[in-house]
Amino acid sequence: MWKLSIRTHLVLLLLSTGLVVASLWIPTTVHNRSDMESIQLGYPIHFVLQDNSRFDPPSFPWQYRLVSPWESPSELKPLAFLGSVLIVLLLLELAATVL
Repeated sequence: MWKLSIRTHLVLLLLSTGLVVASLWIPTTVHNRSDMESIQLGYPIHFVLQDNSRFDPPSFPWQYRLVSPWESPSELKPLAFLGSVLIVLLLLELAATVL
């Protein structure tokens, strides 16, 4: 197995953080009005909850992405965010050592 440099670890950490933050813009499907009160965003572990119940979609199912926290009440789960970053980091480091 190949040993990765500190620089490579830092680059992969930044990349994994960027990928996890970018996952907030992956649409989430909402099937009814009660689902809109707690939309879970972020992958691989949901780390942001948003209440989009003030919106009125034309029909269900409907897809939502992250909206401004000034528009919709939001909750960040820091441990879930760190868990997501670690999962993606481990996968990237595994791929880097195999390749």
